[in-house]
Amino acid sequence: MKFEAKWLPIVSLALGLPATILITAVGLWELVAKEIISQNIALILFLAVVTHMILLMVYYALKRKN
Repeated sequence: MKFEAKWLPIVSLALGLPATILITAVGLWELVAKEIISQNIALILFLAVVTHMILLMVYYALKRKN
């Protein structure tokens, strides 16, 4: 199997997604527990982080498909 360096950013984002989801959820949970932010704001931030990573994967895939 041939290694193609152009797919490295996409693979690294895909592999980092579960850890990012976990760390973001735990961090936001702590902020809500300490009443620094509301639960609604935490949900919006969580969805923004996850959506951003997925959109980055799609962007890099479309940019490097040729």
